Amino acid sequence: MKAHKFIEEKARLKATQIALNKLNESQQWIEAEQKRSELRSQRSQQFRVNLIHFARWVGSGWSGWLVYLGSFVTVSFIAYAVGINSPSAIACPNTKSYCYLLRLNKNTVVLPTPKPQLQKLQKPQKTK
Repeated sequence: MKAHKFIEEKARLKATQIALNKLNESQQWIEAEQKRSELRSQRSQQFRVNLIHFARWVGSGWSGWLVYLGSFVTVSFIAYAVGINSPSAIACPNTKSYCYLLRLNKNTVVLPTPKPQLQKLQKPQKTK
């Protein structure tokens, strides 16, 4: 009987030890999740503050105009380059034009053929 009680006591102590380990691990996990949540909150708050500072900088005087104009020029150039390269064939006035220079596939560019110089034969005018 004493051996049986001893084994039960040992099993109960082992189960208690395992339960305490699991409890400690879960508490550590909860604490780690709380720290992660705190850090995530701090990062999002810092991002908002930085975004507000950037918006104030852009909205203040010349810096705002320069950012706006720079963005406009960049988007316009990209749109022009895409517009030139998207058609299957395009007609350009000559080989030195931006139309020809920005075209990626220059085999599909149609260049004007030089017009032959026709000499006009003038009829002599009759005088009466």
